[in-house]
Amino acid sequence: MPLRFCYLLLLCCLLLANCKEKTKQVSDPRSVTDTLKINFTDSLRVKTRLLPEVVKITAESEAYNALSDAMDGLNHSEIGTVKTEIDPWVDAALELRKKFRDTLTNTAIDARMIVLNTKVRVLRQEILKFKVDTTVINQEATEFYNAFQDLSFQFNLKFGKSVDDLLKDFNKESKKRRIEAQDQKAREAEKDTASNP
Repeated sequence: MPLRFCYLLLLCCLLLANCKEKTKQVSDPRSVTDTLKINFTDSLRVKTRLLPEVVKITAESEAYNALSDAMDGLNHSEIGTVKTEIDPWVDAALELRKKFRDTLTNTAIDARMIVLNTKVRVLRQEILKFKVDTTVINQEATEFYNAFQDLSFQFNLKFGKSVDDLLKDFNKESKKRRIEAQDQKAREAEKDTASNP
């Protein structure tokens, strides 16, 4: 019996030695995903053109200009490039809120700044993961872009003309064009009567 036991033990040892788990070399998935490009989703908002009054105000803010430049290049940027630039964007969004918080009492603008700060932080969180989900990154990048466009639109509303001012301007322009049209008709009528006696 002890001899059988020794054979059995030897057989088990040989089987266990052959069943040794092979270790695999796992490559860093970031090396592949860093070269992928960000593509905005279909829910993209149109780029907001700032009114001249707003351009004067935002021109003084390096943070706004940095974020504006970021928005221009975000779509189709490589994920690795965005990784290197995301921290300054987070800082710029925070600085922007600090700069305009005291001068702008509009709660709509403050709310848009909170959303912008949140969206850039969520994008940062997603982009710095070890294993990134490009679908989520595309969605978060789109939402970050949209949050910036919403903020720019609110700046336009705050510093731009009110609806009443726009209606007054429209009425003035309309009246001016009607008078010009009447004057043109009068000149053409005089010309016709002068040429046909």
